[in-house]
Amino acid sequence: WNQPLDNPCHITNYTVIWANSSGGTVQDTVIKAPYNITGLAACTNYTITVIAYTEKGPGEPTDNVTLTTETDVPGKIHNVTRISATSYSLEMNWSRPLDNPCHITNYTVIWATSSGEIEQDTVTETLYNITGLAACTNYIITIIANTYVGSGEPSDSVNLTTLTDVPGKSTNVTDK
Repeated sequence: WNQPLDNPCHITNYTVIWANSSGGTVQDTVIKAPYNITGLAACTNYTITVIAYTEKGPGEPTDNVTLTTETDVPGKIHNVTRISATSYSLEMNWSRPLDNPCHITNYTVIWATSSGEIEQDTVTETLYNITGLAACTNYIITIIANTYVGSGEPSDSVNLTTLTDVPGKSTNVTDK
């Protein structure tokens, strides 16, 4: 900010006031500009006002300025839930992260079997149907949210199992 045009001399200090949309208001007294507000949440709108003071008291507050903090890596995905299953597919959905949920570019869905086979795919929605799976097999599913800044913490792993299929043809039928 700049000093007031009216009576700019003898400014003793400034009060910088900032508030987020959930109503939390904080203020700090500073001697001069610039001032770096720290401890803000990523991806959040803040309304900022500055008031100049002289020995006679406060001046008129600046017009409110609304600024948005930068995106950070997203938080952890939660509520990974199976919607449906077949013998060869698992459909699931999940909830966006509670921390830094804005500007998510995509999600990485990772699935693995107990034998160590790992596959993954990248999707843009919070719904995914993994196809081409083996029948009656347990899969360990993990999902990661991504922003242009980086990847978030992986979700808690979820164990999901495909359904049983009809058996194949029996072989080696003998009289013994």
